[in-house]
Amino acid sequence: MPPLDRKAQKERLEIEAQLKFIKNIFDRKLPVYLLGSYADDALLHQAPSRWHHDVDLVARRSDMELLKSEFESLGLKIKEEAFVPGDKPYKLLVKGQHLLVDVGFLDSDESGTPFIDTHHPVTGERLHVHFDDDIFNQQPIQLGDMMVATVSPLALIRSKDAHFQAGTRPSRAKDIQRKNVLIKKFYPNEDPGSDYFKLRISKAN
Repeated sequence: MPPLDRKAQKERLEIEAQLKFIKNIFDRKLPVYLLGSYADDALLHQAPSRWHHDVDLVARRSDMELLKSEFESLGLKIKEEAFVPGDKPYKLLVKGQHLLVDVGFLDSDESGTPFIDTHHPVTGERLHVHFDDDIFNQQPIQLGDMMVATVSPLALIRSKDAHFQAGTRPSRAKDIQRKNVLIKKFYPNEDPGSDYFKLRISKAN
């Protein structure tokens, strides 16, 4: 089989596994929300647009144990990712056949504002990336033949260059392109370079 055919077959199997997983979690009404490329697809196209490397999800930390139990019931393997051994995990890596899922968890600061942890790859400094309170207020939306939940368009836009704003890595060209497309659709009268689309990032105590 030519290399191109093997690559196409691999991507087809991964797409099938990803869409089956997404359907399973939303049929079960699990408290998770699409972030990343599949959220782009839902908000921009209402259908999958192409192959994606993985499925990005975000959830409240209070739902972590429930989600772990549900993922295990689907026969998936779970690995907790923490900044240091013994620390609370800031995300789960979930794996299955032809499937990779990244689940980030939101905590809340003293004012109730949700944030997700990241860290600087050079200094090791832990950072809080803050989102608006309405990050989960988006109405269910269609993705192909299923209904899904995504983060709000504003949260998705702001997440596109979160790593750049935090100083952890440069923005990827594809993320900036998608950010601008989302802004054009949902905020057509706003300047893409406006501070309105920037995250609030603070140092963890």
